[in-house]
Amino acid sequence: SPHRLGTLLQEARSCYSDSSCYLNNIPFHKISLITAMNKLSVLLCMCVALPLFVSCGKEKAGAEIPVMESKAAVQSVSTISDSVRQRLQSVLDMECISIPAEEWNDETLYKAVYINGASISMPFTLHDLGAEFDVLENGVYPMAINESDHSATATITYCGIEIGSAVVSDCLSKESFSDSPISWMFLSFENFYDLGISPISINGLGINGDYGAQKEHLYFMDLQDEDAEKNYYDYKFETDNTVLMCLYTDDKLNSLTLKTQYSK
Repeated sequence: SPHRLGTLLQEARSCYSDSSCYLNNIPFHKISLITAMNKLSVLLCMCVALPLFVSCGKEKAGAEIPVMESKAAVQSVSTISDSVRQRLQSVLDMECISIPAEEWNDETLYKAVYINGASISMPFTLHDLGAEFDVLENGVYPMAINESDHSATATITYCGIEIGSAVVSDCLSKESFSDSPISWMFLSFENFYDLGISPISINGLGINGDYGAQKEHLYFMDLQDEDAEKNYYDYKFETDNTVLMCLYTDDKLNSLTLKTQYSK
């Protein structure tokens, strides 16, 4: 208690100044101030810790300490339905397009890229990508609207799990974000590696794929940068209207960036 602590401090001061005071049969004045204060510190710590031990002792014996699960793991159990999993897997089972790389254009790309199990067409909105996509106003990229050009940025989620961010055009309010055309989208897949799903398919290749699979499915993309020792491969496909960039690390799709003709 505060009263007991004050008594301890007073006794320590009086003993240190009184040569007749003994501690373990040794005159207290021969004990260094540091040693005395160390002993006092132990007493103080015991006084502070004692209520905690008493409180813990009131808990039911044998009670386990709860372990916090990751946000992605908790959400995935309840929000990724069997129908979604089946839809995502169906596009991975499709045959890849195998026309010469120089013949690829916007139309070919849109037939080869599937998001949430459906091919995209331009222009597209977050709403077009399916009900599994949503906006998180206070995410890593808080929602912000540029009043001068009506572009807006926000964090987006897939099945309740953060997956990246998007920039849209012609957005007049927060409520209209999901119905505004997407001009730039960045998706990161680290939260999905252990969930057994691939929210995206690029010419039949999902978020898992070694370099051999990448060469087979992404042959139409230019390899911008690579480091075989670090298992790092950076791809890019570009037309007058579209830019698609994919970064693979450790045989997994780390991130995808898609820019469209609506980019400012």
